[in-house]
Amino acid sequence: AEYRDAESFDKLFAACACRPVYIYCYPAAECADLSYDKCMDILLLAAERGMAYVPVICDIMCDTYDKCENGFSYDVNAEMKQKALAKKIHALGAQVLYSVHHKDFLGEDEILRQARVQVERGADLVKIVTQARTREELIANFNIINKLKAELPVPFLYLSGGKYSYQVRQLGPAFGVCMYLCVDNYNIHATKMQPSLRGTKAIRDNLIIID
Repeated sequence: AEYRDAESFDKLFAACACRPVYIYCYPAAECADLSYDKCMDILLLAAERGMAYVPVICDIMCDTYDKCENGFSYDVNAEMKQKALAKKIHALGAQVLYSVHHKDFLGEDEILRQARVQVERGADLVKIVTQARTREELIANFNIINKLKAELPVPFLYLSGGKYSYQVRQLGPAFGVCMYLCVDNYNIHATKMQPSLRGTKAIRDNLIIID
């Protein structure tokens, strides 16, 4: 918490050597004691300082200002506040990524619906995390990626958790996902659900892509 200030952000982003930065401030974990407004103030400050050094994209969770069990709010007031926040981020010159993290697998229709809503709310990049606990869900996820690629006017980051999550995360970009999320090495700070950078790069470098 003591490093959520302009001076610390300047040092951090100056060290990024002009590489793009993805910023989030989720009201959970280390920020669990903070309100949505306070979290978004921190996000905006980080975006403002970051834009002095690097290209920045900011993550807005789809239930920001209206916590929902499924992570996606359709509340009118929350949506208005999210859109206003997105405009502030854009005014700084940064980009907006909307995100939703689902505990269960969602079917194609609902995923596409949520992706469209993210675009309507001002997303430069759509992010949806679902589940791939069975082989059937794994195949369904790749079908959904194909549909998102055909329909969305913006790039998208589509990931999953569950038994088959690595396959979705490592092969998704071959079908249209815009980026990989990986870890350099597995330590106490690493997200175990994310595949290793070394292993994923080996897969990417040896894939034969037919577009």
